Amino acid sequence: MATLDKNNILTILSEAIKFSNGIDRYTQFLGLNPNEVATFKNDVELLKVIIDHSDSFSEGFIYYNTISIQWRLTQLITQCTASNNYTEEIGEVLGIRFPLDNTEGLGPLPKHGWPIDLADPQSFLY
Repeated sequence: MATLDKNNILTILSEAIKFSNGIDRYTQFLGLNPNEVATFKNDVELLKVIIDHSDSFSEGFIYYNTISIQWRLTQLITQCTASNNYTEEIGEVLGIRFPLDNTEGLGPLPKHGWPIDLADPQSFLY
């Protein structure tokens, strides 16, 4: 797996922003948990601030927040596409593309050698 770089982080943020901007009108229709969607949207806003002030944060902190967003985005996309109400038109609005090609951050970061599973952001708390 490649280490996340600035372009990859910005791509993940861009995908998250597109999804975040379009999801409100589909949350109930697709059977998503409104609290999970709201948390995701708040985290996207937080990541925007972190990226805008990236000189003030450590690389690890930026990675953690980016991977957390990517993890949640992947979960929400999976829930959306599993819904019987999901359509390709909804996918276009939300920026969902198949195959999911931007999942490289969903594993350990070899650059740092952190012994945690970044596919599970909660593992940082253990």
